Amino acid sequence: MRILLDTTVLLSVLLFPSEQADGMMRYIFEEHHLVLPVQAEEELSAAVRRSFPSKTGVIERMLSDMSFELLPRPEPPGALEGAGSAALEAALREGVDVFVTDDPELQALPIERPEILSPAEFLRRYVIH
Repeated sequence: MRILLDTTVLLSVLLFPSEQADGMMRYIFEEHHLVLPVQAEEELSAAVRRSFPSKTGVIERMLSDMSFELLPRPEPPGALEGAGSAALEAALREGVDVFVTDDPELQALPIERPEILSPAEFLRRYVIH
């Protein structure tokens, strides 16, 4: 499966490690394929510089050590771009299988593919059997 994590989920996983977050990332890296839109990488760097400036170098090293597919920015930007849904738009455009977000509005969308799950739901459905 190709799995896309939105920026807030990725930020939480990197800055606030936990047994669940580690398990989710281990499962993704060992069994599947992590996908990130270029916007997520940019948003993550900006959020860390703004809110956690002392962690900037650590986050940049972690990202450089991670194995993931970087999705290009669409030209021209799509309809969902700028509505806080750039990651969802990338998931739809690139045929991602699962989109993990903690945004309840995105989780409630009636979309069959990608499957849109919260981190907790992703863990229950795929990681913890």
